[in-house]
Amino acid sequence: MVAGADGVRVFDDRNNFWSAEVPSYGVKVPHAGVTIKVLTQTGTSMWILVSR
Repeated sequence: MVAGADGVRVFDDRNNFWSAEVPSYGVKVPHAGVTIKVLTQTGTSMWILVSR
C-alpha cells in the first residue's frame, strides 16, 4: 500500500505540470495566471477562491 500525499492548498497555473522527459505523465496548462485556493473544507464540501 502506498500512502497518498497531502493536498496542495493553492493551485497556480504558472507552475509546470508536464515534462518532456515523461510526456504521458502530467498535463500542459495555459499559464494564464489563474490561482485556485482552498479556503475551508468540511467533509466532502469546500469553499474555494478562484482568481486571475
